[in-house]
Amino acid sequence: METIYSKQGENAAVSQRELAGEAGLSLGMTNALLRRFAERGWIKLLRLSGKSLSYILTPGGMEEILRRSIAYFSRAARSASLYRDKIDDFVRGLAQRGFSTLVLSGPGEYDFLFDYSCVRHNLQFYKNPQGARLEGLLAEEDVVFVVAGFPGGREKEIKPAKNFLCFPENAKASRVLLSRILLDMDEEDIDTAVEKKAGTW
Repeated sequence: METIYSKQGENAAVSQRELAGEAGLSLGMTNALLRRFAERGWIKLLRLSGKSLSYILTPGGMEEILRRSIAYFSRAARSASLYRDKIDDFVRGLAQRGFSTLVLSGPGEYDFLFDYSCVRHNLQFYKNPQGARLEGLLAEEDVVFVVAGFPGGREKEIKPAKNFLCFPENAKASRVLLSRILLDMDEEDIDTAVEKKAGTW
């Protein structure tokens, strides 16, 4: 709906194919969602010509975007409050163990918390590095990759994380799953959570 709203502001018609591309969904799924949005009164379909349709956001659709945005920010604020101390404790533990760099790989809505903690504890922070930078970080022993992915299936849906779930045999960097950090982890658990061996989980 946000894409329809932004295109509406530009006075530009948007096709289902464009909406599907923007959302990363199949054309069929996009069509089903648009029908559901229209049934709920959030969008209107305007026929431009024989097969050409345009979509406009209704006042109800604008209210729904606002409601969902507020709900998202409320959830994000609760999550930040809940996980801030856990992430900071983990990063502090890394600094005390001599690590110099933390790399967050994959999707992460907590990247700002890691970035903040890395600044506080004098660690370098990278998110989803590519190419030569990635190769260089994998070759360093004082680097930890925090993987925000889902071993066992869902990582295939998350392209940035996919490359990090399988470390090269010659990788010297350590790694830990984000989920391990967000669980109640004490100081002794940091050593067992950060793995140095190559391969997959």
